Amino acid sequence: MKVSSNKRAVMSVDRTIGRREKLVYILLAPKPQKYPRGRSRIMYVGTTEKGISRIAGSVATRSEKIFAKRGVKTIDVHVAWCTPVQKVKSWRLLERAILAEFLSIYGKLPECNKQGESYRWDTTVRRYFRRNAITQLLSRFDKNGSF
Repeated sequence: MKVSSNKRAVMSVDRTIGRREKLVYILLAPKPQKYPRGRSRIMYVGTTEKGISRIAGSVATRSEKIFAKRGVKTIDVHVAWCTPVQKVKSWRLLERAILAEFLSIYGKLPECNKQGESYRWDTTVRRYFRRNAITQLLSRFDKNGSF
């Protein structure tokens, strides 16, 4: 039998993420995809209360749709988090803020997101996040194809 392996790692996990459970994760294509008002590498924005195990499952679930896009051979996964606030599911609000800003910039949700068409910068989101900070976070993923 012939034995083969990848030259590059299929998945790597940073220690700082292993300690956190409530995260927002972002799946990126290597090249920007077309949206009504521009191009973005962001293919999916999701949230988890269970840490990296949920992220790995989400990548497996969405990989077929992402790899079906022309020229996509890899998926990069990045995470974002915010300071916890007592009695507030802040990681969910962060996901909502990211999706609301993505929708306002690009005119459509990321390719693999189904929920969030109605997300806007409402008073709840504005109370916890500055719009400029979320815009900067999104722009970091689209500059020169790297984070």
